[in-house]
Amino acid sequence: MLRGARGALALAAASAAISPAACDASAGISRSFDGPIALGAAAALPPDLQALEQKALALQITSVRFSVSESIGGAGAVSGLFGNLEKKRPSRKHEASGLATIVEVTGEESFAPIEASFQSSFLGLKGAGRLIGTTLYLEEPFIASLDGGRPWVEEQDQDLEQATGIAVTTLGGQPGSGADRLFGAEIEAVNRARSIEEIGTSTVDDQPVTTFDASIELAALAKGTAAQQRALRKLIRPLAEVELSIAEDGLPVRTLITLRFRGHKAGELVVGSNILAINIPIVPVQAPPPAKTITEAQLKRLLAPKRTKMRRSGRRRRTVVKK
Repeated sequence: MLRGARGALALAAASAAISPAACDASAGISRSFDGPIALGAAAALPPDLQALEQKALALQITSVRFSVSESIGGAGAVSGLFGNLEKKRPSRKHEASGLATIVEVTGEESFAPIEASFQSSFLGLKGAGRLIGTTLYLEEPFIASLDGGRPWVEEQDQDLEQATGIAVTTLGGQPGSGADRLFGAEIEAVNRARSIEEIGTSTVDDQPVTTFDASIELAALAKGTAAQQRALRKLIRPLAEVELSIAEDGLPVRTLITLRFRGHKAGELVVGSNILAINIPIVPVQAPPPAKTITEAQLKRLLAPKRTKMRRSGRRRRTVVKK
């Protein structure tokens, strides 16, 4: 199921490529829809934002509780496959139209040692995951009937962003620890915004916050393979809208990125995250029982004959149709 969640961004305009963590800040070069261009001049930061950024980087963080989501909305955007999904209104900006949620992930992560546990929902299908160092365990209940009752899949060389398909703080995900790990990339991206303004104060998750609206070039946020970036530029308009709500101590409580689809139907994709708590006790994450676990390589070998059979069946059906 979580494999499907990680693929949802391809269904929803390849937003898995959204994170400035992989941007080369020193180069100052990006790609537009048609080719390479230089990033535009950054806007002047509001004084309140500058002060809050310094507080954010000064926070001492050992663990975090988070929630992240992806939703789509707008004219024609929630028809068909996504038409019956639950509608949500995550922020002031989206009060005029509901959003259909594609992916939701909630969980906890510690930085020393690196461990995480999370629960997910992809198109209403429930799943879970555990991360211990760089070893990821994904609960895939539907495969238990295929592999002798083993619902957990073990994958190596993973991190939390790769596991969920969404950066924990949406704009973050840099290797490291503490505040720099969570907020360093986010602050860098916001500081390069084409425009930014302070909206005012409100309350998010029972915390007083100051909210800022920014327009950030899509090219400054894109990462992933060349094919992912090309698909992203073809599907998404060049400016992303970012709504950032920061608590008095500098904690970015909520981040929302709105991506507008190209074309005559003004659909949108909203990638959001909430930091619900920091420096909380984390129960040590345990690996699933070996008898309930299969490796990713073993699973691929197990499923290979079934996939071959499906491809052959598909070819036979196409041949019949041609006749």
